[in-house]
Amino acid sequence: MAEVRLAQAQDIAQIEALELATYAHEGYPAALFYQALAQWPAGFIVYCEADCVLGYLLAAPGQANEQWIMSVLIAEQTRGKGVGKQLLAYYLNGLAAKSESATQIKLTVAPYNHAAIALYEKYGFKKIDFLPKFLGPDADRILMALQAS
Repeated sequence: MAEVRLAQAQDIAQIEALELATYAHEGYPAALFYQALAQWPAGFIVYCEADCVLGYLLAAPGQANEQWIMSVLIAEQTRGKGVGKQLLAYYLNGLAAKSESATQIKLTVAPYNHAAIALYEKYGFKKIDFLPKFLGPDADRILMALQAS
């Protein structure tokens, strides 16, 4: 049975394995996820099927009234099946339910990740800027933002 929920400490080993499978040595380490769980639990969301983590979304506060979606990662075998949509909807609905909701949500995305860009645009994110070498050499990004209501 598929489930979207807040991340828990017991999910972190699977999240780290997902990072490693996708990004090898450049993936986030477990320590970052433990810290994120302690600091921003409402912005750390997982998609699971049969107790197997197949995707996650990690968001954190930025400047005043601003949130950043730091990472959305979906297992390769699950991509194109609406998992990113479910994670994003869960996150945005959670923000809307909070009285101290952010007024702006930002993220960066690789220019070649057309599926992710289309998903973000469907939810109202707009392209704001092109950021050359934002994540290092050969790691350009597009800055996108959503004005939350």
